[in-house]
Amino acid sequence: MNYQKIINFIFITCLFTSINGKAQDIHFTQIFNSPATINPALAGFSNSRLRVFLNHRNQWAAVSVPFQTYNAALDGQIIRRKQKGDVLGIGFNAFSDKAGDSKFGTQQISMSLAFIKAMGNANRNILGFGVNGAFVQRSLDYTSLYFDNQYNGTFFNPALNSGEQFAVNNYTFFDISAGVNWFTNINYDINLSSGISVWHINRPMQSLMNDNNVKLSTKILFSSEAEISLAKSYTLLPMIFIASQGTYSEILLGTRFKYIVNFKQENYSAFTTGIFYRNKDAIAVYTGFDYLNMNFAISYDFNISKLKVASNYFGGLEISFAWKMVSDHKPKKKDLPCPIF
Repeated sequence: MNYQKIINFIFITCLFTSINGKAQDIHFTQIFNSPATINPALAGFSNSRLRVFLNHRNQWAAVSVPFQTYNAALDGQIIRRKQKGDVLGIGFNAFSDKAGDSKFGTQQISMSLAFIKAMGNANRNILGFGVNGAFVQRSLDYTSLYFDNQYNGTFFNPALNSGEQFAVNNYTFFDISAGVNWFTNINYDINLSSGISVWHINRPMQSLMNDNNVKLSTKILFSSEAEISLAKSYTLLPMIFIASQGTYSEILLGTRFKYIVNFKQENYSAFTTGIFYRNKDAIAVYTGFDYLNMNFAISYDFNISKLKVASNYFGGLEISFAWKMVSDHKPKKKDLPCPIF
């Protein structure tokens, strides 16, 4: 067996282990710019009436065919009762993911509904509950794979029969998830937002071999981010993210540092830099720019796992764009601290 065939054998083995075993979800380093993939309770959980997010991630280009992920999401408030201190939020999310030589693809569209309630008259604590329903399609291109029977002893011949028997090359399923998020205003300089979400509650079937016993593992996410005002123009944004799904787990922690250049609403601008660490996997650097109600950001994951020998420390490039529809109301210096009312 030559070198190329060894690579193909390892790839196919890993592929079917992941498909028929403990499949992992897509993830972003910029989780604060992709709330729809973190917690359904975050739909409409904002001081804006409408938000739009666009994300793109390109990973493992230095090792194999790049893993490409595209994500688009929007959320907003369809009912907002300020006097009663509650909001009904709605969100829509769509993403497309292509992974590796097999072009293993995931296409998903989903909708979230969230009920958000201020606890007490001071609006210093806000609790949100959300549910999410998703329609998902997964597919695989077997013609892009190489098999032993297609090697004639001299070279690879794709015209030869692979000798493999596959059940299906795509399948669809419906997915259900839910979450809760809590915001608290500790004082006028410190805000804290934390949440827990449970994904794939119904554990849909995940097999290209029509094996109903192979199911998608339930995923539990915890995320928490603080907003700490250091001075008039400086803000610190530390965060932690923990995910557990089957035998897979992820811990992402780090902080961003924000400098506000111009406070005026008609010409608001700010710069943000940050650094993050994903346990046993990567160190990521981040930079972003806010202008008016728009945010542009870019980050890069430097691989530090055992794969660094092959990746040469290269990992994943991530680009994001966010837009918020905000009111013309200019908040006072000591306006209500909560992010909604």
